[in-house]
Amino acid sequence: MKAFSVLFCCTAAILLSGCSVSGVKTELSATKLEKGVQVSEAELAKTGEAYFRQSVKALQTRNHAEFTEHYITEGKQKITTEVFRAMSENFRLKHGKMKQLKYLGCINKYSGKILLWSAIFERTSAVNEQLKKAGYDPAKIPDTESLVQMMIGKTDKGWRIIRMGVQ
Repeated sequence: MKAFSVLFCCTAAILLSGCSVSGVKTELSATKLEKGVQVSEAELAKTGEAYFRQSVKALQTRNHAEFTEHYITEGKQKITTEVFRAMSENFRLKHGKMKQLKYLGCINKYSGKILLWSAIFERTSAVNEQLKKAGYDPAKIPDTESLVQMMIGKTDKGWRIIRMGVQ
């Protein structure tokens, strides 16, 4: 019974993802990414940092249009107003003003580049309350760093965010 459930879930995932296992191509409205783009890492870091700072500001001010401005088409479609509202509330609950952003490097990934940063945000009152409930003195705990990952790719409309995450 368990094997049947796993097989059913895998089949459903493949069908719902738009992939084809029968050799018949499906029509996708994918953003066309340029492959093998050569650009300096300094230029990538500068572009990515500007995009990330804009994204943080948009999350803090609840500005959906500003947040999705540099995403590929598929990203814009996935980050609906409702999804963004939840993202923004969650981000604002955990992250205050950004105090520091330090570039860590770039990783080549197929037709995109993954940019990495270390970010330090001011702690919010909600985070301080959680620390107090856990028995810690927030004043004695140093700022924690977050790892920022942003995958960007070159399109006919310039560099676009494919995905981004703050951990």
